[in-house]
Amino acid sequence: MNLAVPPRDRAVNRTVNLLKQRGSPYLQMIFFLLIAGVMAFLTSVCLHALGMTSTAFRYPISVGVAYATFLLMMCSFVSYHRRRRVKSYSPAANVIDADFGHCATAIPSIDHPHAVTSSNGAEAAGSFWIGDADAAGPVVLVVLLVIAVGVATFASFMFVIQAPALLAEVLVDGVLLVGLTRSVEQKSDGAWLFRLVRKTILPAIAVAASFALLGMFIDVYLPGATTLNQALNQIPSSKSIR
Repeated sequence: MNLAVPPRDRAVNRTVNLLKQRGSPYLQMIFFLLIAGVMAFLTSVCLHALGMTSTAFRYPISVGVAYATFLLMMCSFVSYHRRRRVKSYSPAANVIDADFGHCATAIPSIDHPHAVTSSNGAEAAGSFWIGDADAAGPVVLVVLLVIAVGVATFASFMFVIQAPALLAEVLVDGVLLVGLTRSVEQKSDGAWLFRLVRKTILPAIAVAASFALLGMFIDVYLPGATTLNQALNQIPSSKSIR
């Protein structure tokens, strides 16, 4: 039985060490996630302005756009390092240049873009808490909000923690293999992107599902609310609940 570490795994491990020593993988991943969050916010605002008042559709669509933006940022990351490697190509090269000082950017942190997104829109037409849900509705809304924000925060945290490994894998699969062959083959392109999607799609689905559930509750029990802020403002006071 061969216990030797496969060449690709050795390359990934070596690249992880280079990233931690010479690059800023955690900062880069935070930057990618922030860009994705901003795109989610802008998507929700634009869809609301275009007349999509249903939060059950608008929130998950915004999460989908955020995930697509994240993949686009990773593609740009790979494309940048491919160009660098082609310019400095050497047949003897077997180590990826992991100096990312020029592409690491520090910007203010936005933890929960979807919560911010929900603060935009027209003023609600009034309170629509229905029947026996008057007392339980506010509690359910807050619980669903906490769950959605918690899932998004946990997913973002996991992406940041795994940043060195994720970036190392896309560099090895999308840059090193292409650099050694001096060609960009369609098969290798699809391989690295497919691996990335397979490793990251489940957290994205979980975030989309949690916000879709929150949006569905708002649409059903607060049909006059088109944003989360309006829904929270429609929560009855303790006097109105009796």
